[in-house]
Amino acid sequence: MSTPEAYTEIADTLPFLDDWEERYGFIIELGKQLPPLAEHERSDANKVRGCASQVWLVSEVAPSDSGPVITLRCESDAMIVQGLVAVLIALYSGRPADEIAATDALAAFDWLAEREQHIAIWGRSLGASPAVWVASQRQADALLLETPFYSAVNVAAERYPFIPVAWLMLDQFRSNDWIGAVEEPVFVAHGTADQTVSVGNGERLFEEVPNPYDLWIEEGADHSDLWARGIWERAQAFFSEVEQGG
Repeated sequence: MSTPEAYTEIADTLPFLDDWEERYGFIIELGKQLPPLAEHERSDANKVRGCASQVWLVSEVAPSDSGPVITLRCESDAMIVQGLVAVLIALYSGRPADEIAATDALAAFDWLAEREQHIAIWGRSLGASPAVWVASQRQADALLLETPFYSAVNVAAERYPFIPVAWLMLDQFRSNDWIGAVEEPVFVAHGTADQTVSVGNGERLFEEVPNPYDLWIEEGADHSDLWARGIWERAQAFFSEVEQGG
């Protein structure tokens, strides 16, 4: 299974960028290059549920000799999310479904580690859980968790206390079970007014971090407000301090 050329170009470019700001700026520029969706495609039917930012995903399936090939087009109203979407499109779009299913986060990390000396992991919302998993299995430089949940089943239990969600949920994303194996310095960011994942989730998870860097609780911030409240600047300071051995 070969890695798509577009994704390889992205990974090969990152080592030539000297600092975290340049690298994240590069990711943001990738997002700006994505063609916008048509207005009718930015619909509820195409909206990615569970994401705090507005994200719309359009998938198209075409037959091929190697099985159905999936083409992805996507758009977000958040710059960094749009950039990350561009990376995912470079990795997944235009590939057979079985190849996409065979690509996982650990394999992606291992592939990047062969090309990049320094790697920081940033997980947001639902994505914070696989970020914790990867950090527990691999050695990165740092782990930033933005509005994470203690576990997905914990969030579900908060919302539906009358339903035995622990018995019903197959994918429980138990970050709390994995965080104890994370050796990297960890920065957790959350808002007190988060209506998607309550702030207590981030606080509880941070209490179990073996190598804590900082817990930033932003007063009055909802699930999608931290970017406007300065998380980028705090992330830069965190990554720079870690890179310098602080």
